[in-house]
Amino acid sequence: MTDLKKCNQCKEYTLEELCPKCNEQPKDAHYKFVKIKDAIPSTKEHFDKKRQKKSNN
Repeated sequence: MTDLKKCNQCKEYTLEELCPKCNEQPKDAHYKFVKIKDAIPSTKEHFDKKRQKKSNN
């Protein structure tokens, strides 16, 4: 299976190795999920505050 690529030059999506529009080398279009090692863990209070804000609107 080929990966979807996005050209940084013209923002065109392609499955090809070169962009058909401008012949530039496209980059991978899929976001890479990076694991954040030093992130502060979420707490119940954090989510309760967000729920309170939504209910007040």
